[in-house]
Amino acid sequence: METDPFLHREEKHQLLADQPDDLPSVIPAPSRRRWIVLLVFMFLSVMNNLTQFSFSPLEEATRSYYNITLIELTMLALVYMISGFTTRFVAMWVIDNRGLGIGIVIAAILNLIGGWVRFYPGSDRKGYAWLLTGQCFCAISQSFIDIAGPKIAANWFPPKERATATALASGPIFMGVLIGYAGLPYLFNQGMTFSTYLLGEAVLMSMAAIFVFSFFRGSPAIPPSYSAAAPKVEFFAAVKSLAKNKNFIVMFFVFGITLGIALSLSVLMDEIVEPAGYTSTQAGTFVSVWISGAIIGGVIGGIVVDRTHAYKPIMLISLSMITVSGLVFTFVLHYTKHNVIVLSFVLGCLGLGAAGIPSILEATLETIYPLPEATAMGILFLGLNVFAVVFTLLGEKLRNSETGSMFVPLLGSVVMMTIATAGVLLFKGDYKRLKFEKMRETEERIKSPAFDRKITLTVK
Repeated sequence: METDPFLHREEKHQLLADQPDDLPSVIPAPSRRRWIVLLVFMFLSVMNNLTQFSFSPLEEATRSYYNITLIELTMLALVYMISGFTTRFVAMWVIDNRGLGIGIVIAAILNLIGGWVRFYPGSDRKGYAWLLTGQCFCAISQSFIDIAGPKIAANWFPPKERATATALASGPIFMGVLIGYAGLPYLFNQGMTFSTYLLGEAVLMSMAAIFVFSFFRGSPAIPPSYSAAAPKVEFFAAVKSLAKNKNFIVMFFVFGITLGIALSLSVLMDEIVEPAGYTSTQAGTFVSVWISGAIIGGVIGGIVVDRTHAYKPIMLISLSMITVSGLVFTFVLHYTKHNVIVLSFVLGCLGLGAAGIPSILEATLETIYPLPEATAMGILFLGLNVFAVVFTLLGEKLRNSETGSMFVPLLGSVVMMTIATAGVLLFKGDYKRLKFEKMRETEERIKSPAFDRKITLTVK
């Protein structure tokens, strides 16, 4: 007899085959501490992601202060992308095998060290060497932080809040960009120096580390869901399984292309708009509007996904919005003059397309269950780093050497987004985690005394 009409017999057998026989009997209950854990992580993540975008918005000031070339300036951000495919596997293994708590503590320590190393006082080449070294520490820390959001959502939040928690945990990636482009130019225009800024950031990183040591835990005493209580597949077996999972491969390219383009454009925004006659301040405005839209879109997308579980439609709508907005931005930028309001509106629409990011992450975890979350996220972000490096370097290479125009790279980005959007159509959602939780809920309900009394009354 089927225990749940939500599952086909073959699906139920497969889900049970993927789990050990001695699944723990536990009644899930969300912890009230989950929001504190999430806020502590978000603060750490904001401070870490800000370091990546501390210098791109201050291109002329940074180059003058440290006496460096444009390539050396780009390296301050590019080192994060490079670190992604040199340290990511270590971060994946630590979080999924030694625990989320240990992984985040390591990230906080690395971020703390990097913050103080960056604060080496000096405006010469030696000062730049210390700055780049500090960036490397922060970049390694980011390998742990970027992949932890969906793991926190799975470990701490019930199914009806998971996508929202994932969206909030991913938000600091965009918030770091927003603070960098909107806040830093203003502060420096008010007279702030590099020494003061780096000291302030190091102090805030220290506060983030203290909060992690004091309040962050990898998981609650009582899991928030049946899937959180169930054991996961071993690391190397999980990597092998992911390499054969067609849905995961599709999401690897969709996520990598989408976020890789976004990351590279945020790094190159000054170089994109200045040849068209816009100032560095206006470039900061464009990025601020774009990222504000992304933050709002991500939160809205998470809430909608939690209520509907309409992963694929949300992905298609969101990525289509990004593609169309990117195309409009490219032509308005290069074929009209000084349309700040129009470009800001278009970039705001492009940012709202980030509503699809929680759907991509959560749909991926649903289809690969019971494989470990951090391992899957690590490989997704590995793809992001690869695409971001390629797109950034191609953007520099394909720009018009005479005019500095980035029309060709931007048009290429639109083509790649079209491919990513079409790729979503290849995704065949089999939401195993939701099905497993539904099955366990039904089994526990059947075992309960209340169910037995109901059956007895029915028979009488």
